[in-house]
Amino acid sequence: MLLVNSTEFSANVSTVDFTLPRAFKTFFLRIKDVVLANDSEELQLRVSFDGGTTFDSATNYLWAQEQIFSTPAAANPGSAVDTSITFASPTAGNQIGNAATEGICVDVWLYSCNKSDGRFNLNYQGCYISEGNLTVMIMGSARHGPNPLVDAIRLLSSGAGGIDRGKVYLYGIE
Repeated sequence: MLLVNSTEFSANVSTVDFTLPRAFKTFFLRIKDVVLANDSEELQLRVSFDGGTTFDSATNYLWAQEQIFSTPAAANPGSAVDTSITFASPTAGNQIGNAATEGICVDVWLYSCNKSDGRFNLNYQGCYISEGNLTVMIMGSARHGPNPLVDAIRLLSSGAGGIDRGKVYLYGIE
């Protein structure tokens, strides 16, 4: 495992982008202590096929997620036609909180990147503190439908507020 790129930010950014070096087909993305600018938003991921010049925002993403809350409840959100991959509950009140003690940590494995004969997919596991101050464990999987040749990724907020602070590390797997 080789650290390819990392970023740490303490001021608001609209997106966090990484290109995926062609030397690797598998990547590990560590998202640590990321806090969105606003409550009632989700952390999302989109992919690019042109080195990060553009990122696909069409309904080409498929994802499924299991959530376990610190109160006795479970949820299984997902989508077969979405404009991004979502790392938190899309349900109001259960989304990522933005207070000083809230935010998200998630580990993401990205498979079949930079590979024209494979299908890009990922799986993830992590936790976050919701805007309702619940601890939420998440795990899920996702893929991009029509084009497997993913060579860049973008993290963004589902709302206009952006990403307020956090750390993100990208590792290439040999």
